[in-house]
Order: sequence, then C-alpha cells, then structure tokens
Amino acid sequence: MGPNRIPNKAIKATLEAIATLLANAVTIYLLKGKLPEYCKEIIIVVLQKANKKDYSLLGSYRLVAFKNTLGKILEKIVAERI
Repeated sequence: MGPNRIPNKAIKATLEAIATLLANAVTIYLLKGKLPEYCKEIIIVVLQKANKKDYSLLGSYRLVAFKNTLGKILEKIVAERI
C-alpha cells in the first residue's frame, strides 16, 4: 500500500461504482493542469539484497517505491487519454 493506505484490491473491488467519479476527477485535474499534492506522495523502502559480501556498498541494497494508489489510477487514466 502507498501513502494513502488504500489497497489495490479495494480499488478493483469497487471500480464499477467509482469509475465515473474517478473519470470526472481526472477531467477536473486535467482542466486545471495540476494534480493534487497527495497524489504525488511516495514511500521508498530500502531493502538489503540477499547474500551480499559487503553491505557498505550501495549495490547491496534495493529501493522499493510505493506510490499513492489514487495517483497511480490518475496516471493510468491520463496515459489512456493521451
């Protein structure tokens, strides 16, 4: 889950009910030319890669980014419209 703590499963389960609302919201944001700040929030977690000899090297770690669920949906809708 991303910063808004909405699981992807919840969006998928309610998609038919919220699709029109999401499309209308995207239209408003596109007309304004600006996405809300909360859609841009990302949580980045640093994980150690397994079986590395030297964990003082940057290559021994992996970054995992968790994006805002609503932000991902807005990006997808915009990409489909383009």
